[in-house]
Amino acid sequence: KVTMLPYKLSDRLRLLQWLLPVIVMAVAALYQLGPARFVHNHYGAWAHFWLEILFYGTAGPAFLWMTFRVVRVWLEQKEQAEAEVYRLNSELQQRVEERTRELKQKADALETANLQLQKLDQIKSEFVSLVSHEFRAPLTNMRGALELMGDSFSTNSADYNRMLRIVNAEVGRLSRLVEDVLNISRIEAGELKLICKEVDVLKVVHQVLDEFTARNVRRRLHYLPGFARPILWADVDCLHQVITNLIDNAVKYSPENSEVTVSIALDREEGVLSVSDNGPGIPMEEQPRLFQKFSRLDSEDAKETYGYGLGLYLSRRLIEGMNGRIWVESKPGQGATFRFALPLAKQQLLLEG
Repeated sequence: KVTMLPYKLSDRLRLLQWLLPVIVMAVAALYQLGPARFVHNHYGAWAHFWLEILFYGTAGPAFLWMTFRVVRVWLEQKEQAEAEVYRLNSELQQRVEERTRELKQKADALETANLQLQKLDQIKSEFVSLVSHEFRAPLTNMRGALELMGDSFSTNSADYNRMLRIVNAEVGRLSRLVEDVLNISRIEAGELKLICKEVDVLKVVHQVLDEFTARNVRRRLHYLPGFARPILWADVDCLHQVITNLIDNAVKYSPENSEVTVSIALDREEGVLSVSDNGPGIPMEEQPRLFQKFSRLDSEDAKETYGYGLGLYLSRRLIEGMNGRIWVESKPGQGATFRFALPLAKQQLLLEG
């Protein structure tokens, strides 16, 4: 509102402080020179006396009432303004807090994304280093074998056939590496299609053991026969790959001529396959990260053993894709036993039916 009065309440009160005496003096002067003199001259002293009482008895309180009313209105305006300022300040503070929380959340999300990018960059570097090493080693062996075959051996000699076996083994090693990388890429892209059906796990175990025996792995591979021969609900190729990865892992980390055993058992509505070795064992604190990507043990034996840290990770993803679970049981110096459990085909058919 447009007003001639000062904006500040203190200035208004200061103005009122000077105006009140002037107004009182002016009203008193007008009263004495006008009505009071007229009554005194025409009606006498008593009439003048009662007029004085009437005037000052009503005009004084009325004047005070008007003055306090003006002051009260100003104070109410001040209080309303302060309340509005307080409301606006509270609203502003709430908005600032909300905005601060949003900025903190975005900052935390940005920091998390940055850490993930750093982790991804580290993983990429580890992957390039590991895969480069895994490609370089077999390629070097193959090139050396081929050079020897071309320079020194006749096609019918025993050494020539041994070199052929080396080349074949290294080609198989490279093929498995490429297949593992491709399978992980398909899994993480959601493109790996599992075709689950009834699978005789014992038949798959014997196939894998025969393949390792043909590779001359210098380990005593042994199947422990039992009373159980479960029919699992699984993808046969994925099951074959998981068993291959577990046995290959046991062969790599166990000493030469030691025993690697495979066993099969029933556990309620699941079939459980176990692969045990006589290797150095796995510390308890290392076990949770065994099934992570590019994870390898920090022991000297692990560093001297070829591997790219994808086999157990891939096995876990495949087993989980078939509605199973996988775990390890081990103590340092007592070897390790890797187990996985998959649903029985009969139970799976009942659930689908």
